Amino acid sequence: MLIIEYRVPLPFTLSEYQRGQVYSIARQTLDTANTTQTGERVEFLINEPIRHPEWGEGRYTKKLIHLGNRLPRWLARLAPPIYVVEESWNCFPNCRSVYRSPLLGETFQMTCESRHLANDVGGTENVMGLRPEELKQRKVVKHRPLAQTSHRSSRARCILFQKNSTWPF
Repeated sequence: MLIIEYRVPLPFTLSEYQRGQVYSIARQTLDTANTTQTGERVEFLINEPIRHPEWGEGRYTKKLIHLGNRLPRWLARLAPPIYVVEESWNCFPNCRSVYRSPLLGETFQMTCESRHLANDVGGTENVMGLRPEELKQRKVVKHRPLAQTSHRSSRARCILFQKNSTWPF
């Protein structure tokens, strides 16, 4: 099993991020729904409110993501229609999405879990509550979005991003 933990400090409050996340998901779903002519689409099987035992109120969705022409043409001709099953539990600030492909069998799955913490710049250890053996396998990747623009001065980076009220650095 491969465990990679990405730590991305964001310059937003939790409520600002949640609004943006809801908007982005809704927009992506609408955009994808309009591409049925290419065979790419998202089919909602379940979309309902839930009460998660650990995380509280949230939303559960189960989708079929039809890949359409995202595959190389030669593979698409040989293979049956290919899709990925996505199950998501979004109980903000905790989210989990599990991806499976029937074509690859039950042994393959990819799980993405997110924890959004207030006033944290990526320093909290074991946010995901991993067991000791999982912690040994885990690789931590710290990502600082604005620090990666090395060709710009720090003053230029500040001008690019002007929401100073919630910036954690």
